[in-house]
Amino acid sequence: MKTKRKVDRKLLAEIKKAGCCVCGSPNADPAHIRSVGSGGPDEEFNLIALCRREHTTQHQVGWKKFSEMHLIIRIELELRGWQFDEFGKLWNKKLREKI
Repeated sequence: MKTKRKVDRKLLAEIKKAGCCVCGSPNADPAHIRSVGSGGPDEEFNLIALCRREHTTQHQVGWKKFSEMHLIIRIELELRGWQFDEFGKLWNKKLREKI
């Protein structure tokens, strides 16, 4: 049985207000680093503010390539405790599985 997602609307609103961390656009999406569909929580370590264009690009190329395209993304991921392993898989000690 799938666990019901706990939506943190206040945190999601705060992330949206932060603006895109790549281009600074004030219209940002709260992008989940580990997707909701893969069990990613609405917690600060798993969210990053991206405008719609950058969010779409991230979904197209993946986190590894996206972090190579934008140094600020690599820094933001590291600040949230995310690391890439030797195979390019993203993981965080707060979650067991790699993505």
